[in-house]
Amino acid sequence: MAELIRGNASPRIENGVLYFHEGDTFVLTLHLALKNMGVPVAPEEITKITLMIRDEMNKVVYFETMDADGSGSASFVFTPSVSAEFRKGRYNYDVSVQTGWERTTVADNLSCVVV
Repeated sequence: MAELIRGNASPRIENGVLYFHEGDTFVLTLHLALKNMGVPVAPEEITKITLMIRDEMNKVVYFETMDADGSGSASFVFTPSVSAEFRKGRYNYDVSVQTGWERTTVADNLSCVVV
């Protein structure tokens, strides 16, 4: 009987790096616990969360703004058509939030690897 080799979960975030397998479809839920000058931001103050992923040439491959759910979370759906835009390789991603009229980048130019 052949033994399966254990693989890593997809998608996953390790040390800020987003990994997923080429062709995978999934829902990526970001739950943000933010502080403003050391003071926690109430999760219900976060109204929108934006995820942008760019390729190595800085071309935007994915850009989506989702309503936050009141707990500081938003889910991004990688459907077959979205996933088809990603080939194996390296990308960068940014995450920004909206609280009322303010928009703030909370993750800038982090790595994304499609394996």
